[in-house]
Amino acid sequence: KIEDMPVDAVVIHNSAGKLFFEDGKLDKAVQFFRQALHEAETAGNFQLKSEITLNLANVLSARGEGDKALELYGKLLKTKQLKKTKISFLTRFNKSLLLIKMGELEQAKEILHKIAETRSPMANGVKGNILLTLGN
Repeated sequence: KIEDMPVDAVVIHNSAGKLFFEDGKLDKAVQFFRQALHEAETAGNFQLKSEITLNLANVLSARGEGDKALELYGKLLKTKQLKKTKISFLTRFNKSLLLIKMGELEQAKEILHKIAETRSPMANGVKGNILLTLGN
């Protein structure tokens, strides 16, 4: 189907971005995530757009662009449709890791404790990592 084409391109570019990120080729990863994000916006695919935004924030964080990453994490956390979703908990967790890297330990601990106390099953995917990060 013709209408499936943009989504396929989104998935391909997002996957390529992930591969470059895992391989440490951060500039290439940013390039592919930005391309995928543009295509997801054009296709109107909200779920993929959210996942790609998180991927882009993570690679920006890894590249040392903390302020840009925090801006994207903040944008995701302000999105009502994402509240209490797996993406929101992953975003909070990754934001806390960046805050630790930036020396903002108290703010990071506060975020981690809030997630750890959450009863939502959507938070279960990050709770083990949180307990390791907090040293519990």
